[in-house]
Amino acid sequence: MAATSINCLAVVLKELGWPYTRLIAELRRQAAVDGIVLPKTESLIPIISRWVKTSSRTTSTGSC
Repeated sequence: MAATSINCLAVVLKELGWPYTRLIAELRRQAAVDGIVLPKTESLIPIISRWVKTSSRTTSTGSC
């Protein structure tokens, strides 16, 4: 049986009802705790979009 390709990030965002901007807000919150500076939101949105799209091409066992 071939492995099912699942986009875990897209699944989790959908389950939480989070748009990319909410994910970015949470990433920024944690980054601040860790002392990390993130790129501007305008830059992060296309980056996250690529993560969502490219992670669907990775091999998965069928669960997130």
